[in-house]
Amino acid sequence: MTRIEMVKDIYHPNAYLSHIRNVRRGLKARTKILNVVEKTVGDTRTIAAQAGLSYGVTVHHLKLLSAE
Repeated sequence: MTRIEMVKDIYHPNAYLSHIRNVRRGLKARTKILNVVEKTVGDTRTIAAQAGLSYGVTVHHLKLLSAE
């Protein structure tokens, strides 16, 4: 195992959800979304574009975050 592989991913603290299983892909997506939302104001399409995620993925995770 190389040194780079040993580095643990760092996720936004609010990316963890208490009512669902927090899988790596979801944590990464929510971290990207939360980082964009903290820095800019925009609609879902703008957030998706700046986070580098599809519109559908962004909508899904925004719904999960708002339900939390």
